[in-house]
Parts: sequence; C-alpha cells; structure tokens
Amino acid sequence: MTDHAGMRGVFVGPRGLRTGWRLALFVALVTVPSVPVTVFFSQQSPRFLFSPMGIFAGKAITFAIVLAATWAMAWVEHRDLGAFGLPLVPGSGRRMLHGLAWGGGAISLLIGGIALMGGARVSVAPLAASEAAVYAGLWAGAMVATAFAEEYLTRGYALVTLSDGIGFWPAAVLLSVAFGLIHVWNPGETWVGITGAALFGLLLCYTVRVTGSLWLAVGIHTAWNWGETFLFGVPNSGIVAEGHLLTTSLRGPVWLTGGSVGPEASLLGLPVLVLLFVGIRFIARPDRRTPAS
Repeated sequence: MTDHAGMRGVFVGPRGLRTGWRLALFVALVTVPSVPVTVFFSQQSPRFLFSPMGIFAGKAITFAIVLAATWAMAWVEHRDLGAFGLPLVPGSGRRMLHGLAWGGGAISLLIGGIALMGGARVSVAPLAASEAAVYAGLWAGAMVATAFAEEYLTRGYALVTLSDGIGFWPAAVLLSVAFGLIHVWNPGETWVGITGAALFGLLLCYTVRVTGSLWLAVGIHTAWNWGETFLFGVPNSGIVAEGHLLTTSLRGPVWLTGGSVGPEASLLGLPVLVLLFVGIRFIARPDRRTPAS
C-alpha cells in the first residue's frame, strides 16, 4: 500500500498531475499529429512552402493541433480553455488591434533607423495596385496564422503550466531562450539575430504577464512579420518573400542591417525592443474578465 502511494506521488501532487507530466503529455499531444503534417510539407516545393498560401496552411494546421491539445489538457485539469492565453473576453479584439499598431510601429521604427544610418534604401516594388491589395490580404492571413500558431504553442499552455512549476520569470526566460534557439536554423543566422529573437519572445511573455492574455502578443507578432514580409520587403528570418509593396535594399555592416537574416538581426532592434518593454509597462492594462471567468 505504501509503495502504491509512493508511486502515485511521482505523478500526482497536491494540485493534481505534476507540472512535468502535464507538460510531457501536452508535448506528446502536439508532437504525434505533427509528425505526418511535417512529412507532408517536407515533400512540397520551396516555392509553395514560402508562399502566403503555404505558410497559412502550415501554420493554421499547427494552430489547430495546439488548440486541440490545449483543449484536451484543459479537460484533464478541469479548467477553462481561456485560462491558457486566449480568453474570449470584452476588449480582446481591441487588444489585438493595439498589438498590431505597436508591432507595425516597432518594425517601421527599426527599418527607419537603419535607413537614417545609411543601411537601407526603400523603393516602391513594381506591383499593380490590385496585385498589391491581393498580396496584402494574403500575407495578412499568413501572418495572423503564424502569430496564433507560434504564440499559442510557446506562450499559451506551455507558459501557464511551466509557470505553475517554477514561477513566471524562470518559465518565460526558459521558453524565450528556446524560441531564440529555434532561429539557429534560419539561413545566415547570427548571434545578434538569435539574441533578438529570444528577447522578442521575452517581450511577448511580458505582454502575457501584464495583460493576462495572448491577444496583445498575437497583434505585435502579426504586424512585425507582415511589416518585414509585405510592407518593406526585407528578409524575414533569412527569407525574402514574393509579392511585397516596397523593396528595401539593405547595405552596410551586418550589425546595422542584419545582413541576409534581415532587420530582426540588427543591433538597432535591441533598443526598439526596450522601447516596447517600456511602453507595455506603462500603457498596457490587464484584460477585463467576464463574471463567469
């Protein structure tokens, strides 16, 4: 009887299934269905994979898998799905719009700073107005899907649950370092780019800390990627996409321009992230909850 109780204590604590096992189960629920999806996309052409439709398809499927895994864990833990980052509360849409404004302003400030220091030249791409409008919508859809998938995967259930076990800031740092290291495989990646990605991840964790949800983070992430990819036409994690409104030619030292990785690997990105931290600290407020939540 004692052995049985001791064994049960390995898996179950005072608050139910222990943090490590909950995370392991969540990872398994995400990984297993992701394997055939990864195999399928690995067989597609690079042209499709890096097109708006290819990115949208891949990220939408990823988000669906993460949503299903999160729902399953919420059921296991007898918790509301909204407790893991995307509560449908009054002001959620407005919060995301604020994020879009902040993210768009941040990437514009970064590229503007690079241009003022002689590291970028911006010109209008040879797109017809109708074609530009189509690409604007396609890339918006692709980047919304990307933001929802990546935020919910790295700063949804994972952040909430890991915070239960080791505290918010250790969890945020750990997940942000992992987020930065994922970028190691980007074409031409540099240590500045990896550090910038990790700090960007930490910033988005901070938005969750301040507001209590992922809506602001999703907006910032969406607008930042859309600005790089469509608006300014710069490399986004080392890839220049088809169909962009402006063409930004980067020239000069890698520390300034980010080189082939793009502006996200520029040293100027670090003070821009600091400004975002300060803005969130003094402007953002917690989400309003409904009485039922």
